[in-house]
Amino acid sequence: MSQPRFDHDAIAPLVSYQRPQGRHLMVTFTCPVSGTHVQSRWTAPQSTGIGAAVASQAKSSLVYEVRRQVLVMIRQTMGYSFAGRMATSVASTAMNNLPGTTSGAPSLSGSQQQQGLVEAFKAVAGQFVWAGDRWVHRSAAGQVQNQMDQQLSAAPVASGYDRLLLARMMVEVAGAHGGVSPEEQSHLSDVLDPELGSLESLMSRPPLTGAELAEASPGPVRETLLSAVWALALCDEHEDQAEFELLSRYASALGVKPEGARQLAQSYVMDQAFERAFAYGGHDRAARQQLVSLGQRIGMSRAEVERAEAKYQKRRLG
Repeated sequence: MSQPRFDHDAIAPLVSYQRPQGRHLMVTFTCPVSGTHVQSRWTAPQSTGIGAAVASQAKSSLVYEVRRQVLVMIRQTMGYSFAGRMATSVASTAMNNLPGTTSGAPSLSGSQQQQGLVEAFKAVAGQFVWAGDRWVHRSAAGQVQNQMDQQLSAAPVASGYDRLLLARMMVEVAGAHGGVSPEEQSHLSDVLDPELGSLESLMSRPPLTGAELAEASPGPVRETLLSAVWALALCDEHEDQAEFELLSRYASALGVKPEGARQLAQSYVMDQAFERAFAYGGHDRAARQQLVSLGQRIGMSRAEVERAEAKYQKRRLG
């Protein structure tokens, strides 16, 4: 099997829609086999120089990439895409382009749009797999689905009430260790569907009660709710005690075994880390130690990380 390609020529065949909006590039990628649509977005850096270089280096880190894929997974879990946001952006641009008005930002250049397509695809690459010589959606290559993919397919978060529960659980877990940081607020704003309320309104709501959680849809969807939020908590690279206690309370109210949800979340986080290491050609001794360190920070032993890596390779290579 050839190595996955993250260049413009390999990604361009997936692009079924792209629209620059100021510094933003809105993109829809469409699987050539299943026809599945995946929306993404890229924002051009505002500045250059040392500050931008530092930000770029931080965003290239393994943890940043894993966090980005977990956020994409949760957005997918909630059934929220960029479609609504694109519609709002298009309407705003139309107003700005009326006679007598001016646009607030310059258009992206051709080279920036090419770069944007690649970066926008990297943001959702966890939903695709490299099948021989092209990218296809994971739904078209079921044998490579990880456990979280299978969980989302079997028990999606479909009802409005369940989606609101998930949003509130996410906000509460993010603030469990003393408040929601500006960075966390930015991440949550990108994931939360505006139809469920603004981030500010969700943050102002009282804590979820056991009675509210008990009204979640019965069955495996409760495992989806808990494991998705647990994966988000693990993106901090460690298991915060306050977050762990809150997640355990959710598990009790939902009637879900916490260990199963935790292991599913750990498996997903590590799969995203393996994806980055193998896809970008960086799987060497140093990369393995980095992977082991990440696994240990989220509560896994070295042996568990090594078993997870072996299963990933088997699933990927067949």
